[in-house]
Amino acid sequence: MATPFRAKAASAMLDTGTKFRVLGGRGKSKAKAVNKTSGRCIDVQDWMGRMADLPRIMSVTQAIFLQLETPCHEALLRVALELALDSEARRSFAWTASWYHDDAKREWFRHKVKEKLHRVFRMLEVP
Repeated sequence: MATPFRAKAASAMLDTGTKFRVLGGRGKSKAKAVNKTSGRCIDVQDWMGRMADLPRIMSVTQAIFLQLETPCHEALLRVALELALDSEARRSFAWTASWYHDDAKREWFRHKVKEKLHRVFRMLEVP
């Protein structure tokens, strides 16, 4: 099956607000998207293939919806997702439970939260 992406580089806007350049040819394993600034590479065919698992997509969507129904607010969920997708922020996931009492870690994390909040604002086109 031919891929809908052309061999020429094209810009693509993902829901994350990050611009990627599509690389590769028409082969199933060749379509890759590379972030212009970070160099992060996404296997477009893999992502498209994962969308075939509709029950799993529904399950994840329902879990997100349930989070929104609890005291978790949309803003918290969006910022948390941005943090989870950030390779630099992931290092904080290994911190011990006492991280909040460490001034340097707390301030670093506070800075990352503000950074991700502003990123979400830009995605939502909030002035």
